[in-house]
Amino acid sequence: TSFNNQDYSWFAGPAIEWDLFPYSESTRRLLTFHYSAGVRTWNYERETIYEKLEEVRGQHNFDTTVSLRQRWGTIGSTVSVASFVPDFAKNHVSLFGDMSLNLFRGLSLNLNTNIESLRDQITLPREEATSEEVLVNQRQLATSYRYFVFFGVSYTFGSIFSPIVNPRFGG
Repeated sequence: TSFNNQDYSWFAGPAIEWDLFPYSESTRRLLTFHYSAGVRTWNYERETIYEKLEEVRGQHNFDTTVSLRQRWGTIGSTVSVASFVPDFAKNHVSLFGDMSLNLFRGLSLNLNTNIESLRDQITLPREEATSEEVLVNQRQLATSYRYFVFFGVSYTFGSIFSPIVNPRFGG
């Protein structure tokens, strides 16, 4: 049994992304706007609170991301809004922020935060979660919000070009 009650899920549809800054600057700074619209399908492990074992819905997403990389580290944030079409009341809004401070060559201090407003939990299983499932975090519970804060230390070694990837479409 999976945390999110899904055997599988997939999304298909067109997307468009625009960056305020030219691609040649994408390793140092980004301000992107990303929109996608399409069809999402689910196959559920157990019957959902909406009495479904499989489902197909229209969905669209809009994300805005800013990321700045300097010698001292990296700072970034993403705002994401998604909803089902035409059921716009079932939506999801998320704000994510991250900061990485370079302490010295290869060693960084990292801080990540996320807060979400959830009104689209259509995958929740119909039956109640047992206290064991809740205790060991095996089942997703109904909620209207979710948040987390993460901090840690990381060490990166290898090529100086290893953190450079294609930043387009969330890469």
